[in-house]
Amino acid sequence: MSINYKLKYFIIMILFVFSCTKISQEKEENSVVVPDQESWNSTTFISSKGMKKAIIFSGHLLKYESSGEVLLGDSVNVDFYNKQGKHISVLISDSGVVNEKTQNLKAIGHVILISDTGYTMHTDELVWFSDSEKVFTEGEIKLFSTEDTLYGTGFTSDVKLENWTITNPHGKTFRKLKDN
Repeated sequence: MSINYKLKYFIIMILFVFSCTKISQEKEENSVVVPDQESWNSTTFISSKGMKKAIIFSGHLLKYESSGEVLLGDSVNVDFYNKQGKHISVLISDSGVVNEKTQNLKAIGHVILISDTGYTMHTDELVWFSDSEKVFTEGEIKLFSTEDTLYGTGFTSDVKLENWTITNPHGKTFRKLKDN
């Protein structure tokens, strides 16, 4: 009887160990983060006090409530507007991330910002701060207009590309110097 009792005890212990392992594996499989919302060919509006600031078009959108992030993919186009509701520029990128709390946008991959004033800026990554309506990158940039071709590392500007700063600038200008 003693051997039979030990055998039953041993079998119960093995079953217990395997059943715990299976639960652990199931927990790992369930820990995959899935989006709370997903859509294709989406349009997202960012506004402040009833005035539109930006309209974001993306081929694919994933929204995560827990992190407060909206991931944008499959091509992103953003139209920016001034306080009077007039279109001022457009941003194009491969993908992006919107923080729902701050409404800031991070554009990623082949970023192009084209202002209605005639400037075009290229970079790999750009952040738009919704509250100040400024764009920023630490990366390399190219800034073009009909009169200028500028390069640099680091860039801060309004989204109209009228008031900008380039860190480590170099390039060419075809502007004529004014005589005093």
